[in-house]
Amino acid sequence: MMTSFQGRFRKAFILLLSMWLLLSSGSLADRALLGFEANQDAASALAEVGGQTIKVYPHTRMMLVEVPEGQLDKLKKKKGIRFAEADAVTRKFDTVTWNVEAIGAPLAWQVTQGGAIKVAVLDTGIDVQHDDIHVYGGYTAEGIFGDPLADYDGHGTMVAGVIAALNNNAGIYGVAPQAALYSVKVLDDSGSGTVSALIDGIYWAINNGIHIVNMSLGTKTDSQALRETVEAAYDAGLLLVAAAGNTGNKPGNNDCVQYPAAYAPVIAVGAVDKSDVRASFSATGPSLDIVAPGVGVISAWPSTLVIATNGYATASGTSMAAPHVTGTAALIWAKNRHWSNSQVQEHLLLTAKTVGDGNANRYGRGRVDAAAALGIGGDAAIPETMAATVNTVFANKNKVEITVTVQAAAGGSGQSGGATIATPLSGAVISLTVYTPAGTNYNVKGYTDKNGRALFTWHVRNKDGMGVYQVRAQVSKAGYIDAVTTGHFTVYN
Repeated sequence: MMTSFQGRFRKAFILLLSMWLLLSSGSLADRALLGFEANQDAASALAEVGGQTIKVYPHTRMMLVEVPEGQLDKLKKKKGIRFAEADAVTRKFDTVTWNVEAIGAPLAWQVTQGGAIKVAVLDTGIDVQHDDIHVYGGYTAEGIFGDPLADYDGHGTMVAGVIAALNNNAGIYGVAPQAALYSVKVLDDSGSGTVSALIDGIYWAINNGIHIVNMSLGTKTDSQALRETVEAAYDAGLLLVAAAGNTGNKPGNNDCVQYPAAYAPVIAVGAVDKSDVRASFSATGPSLDIVAPGVGVISAWPSTLVIATNGYATASGTSMAAPHVTGTAALIWAKNRHWSNSQVQEHLLLTAKTVGDGNANRYGRGRVDAAAALGIGGDAAIPETMAATVNTVFANKNKVEITVTVQAAAGGSGQSGGATIATPLSGAVISLTVYTPAGTNYNVKGYTDKNGRALFTWHVRNKDGMGVYQVRAQVSKAGYIDAVTTGHFTVYN
């Protein structure tokens, strides 16, 4: 028992915790996320159902609103409203944590320790009084109360410690000890929050020069508002990392990666143990990108909490796996400051170590390897570039053919100068999203053929509405920088 150690030992003992973040599928009856068409008076539509605006997200067509009970369905049908969805509730998952040495971080420090890279930890806050952590600033999201520079739950401080605990000859070391931490409080002091708070936190990161966002949290709810937000962040140049979730089973045969990790722009991180074997709880599925240590890792713990053990504790879960990837990304970017977010992301995945049975649904591209990513013994390889286009053609009045064409620049990454020849790229993964005038969205995956083309067929339905349909395709392939392309088509009466 803990009481038997009081006043007897100065050395910290390990406290086993379980704290992953679960954004449940519950909702708040009076709060909703509202998307509206350009040049539409959403406020009028909201007023017609007795609602009111809480916050408008700048440079977007979304807002957080309050709607009287039972009026949400009516609001969805108003002219100019793209979508209206109940604000989902967030809660903690169980979590786990362990050792940065396993991913080769100490070797990577021969090259860099992540200086000048800004990392936002979207979590419960960070304890700035901890001797092993330095926080450069913070923000509390809309609807969440509390100081972002304090942590009365412990989860955010543990995540921050894995990313960037200081190299100060005391305590522990984070993966990127010189990275600049920013605390964005999107969860309250009990570890709960909302999708709208997460969205607000991501937009804060966009507007404040953040390079990497760590989200050791997840939700079962597929939110269009959250999807559009992570897409906006990625398009703005941010790198997004999220825990895949602790909803896996022992065989690892479920498709259960949670959101936002499951969205294409986000790096979804699963957990492995000290033997690089997948943790039985780690979520699995085609959206999984990479794995990292997530079983029994020591990290910082707020000394102000009753169960504190000299400022350190131990935990397990994908919440603790994700910050290993975030820290490694900070090391890569610090070395290669001219790289884009997509270059960092692809290099991170390209240098991952194949582990376990190599099954991508269980291990993604492999276990993160900081030493390999920093090219110890040689320069880090620069991923190749590719370009993608979207073309839409009406085959008949009720069917639209959407073709995504992908080409690779033969002869290198294009950063060394000189002419390159564009060649068709086969086997590229296409994550296609169609946004309808009715405010819904549809997602499908496909692969390019030997001619570098992937064909998708869209069937026009009355329920999806008349007007402009937006198309977004994210393209990925091992060894190449992700590409994003957009298009549209219009359905008339």
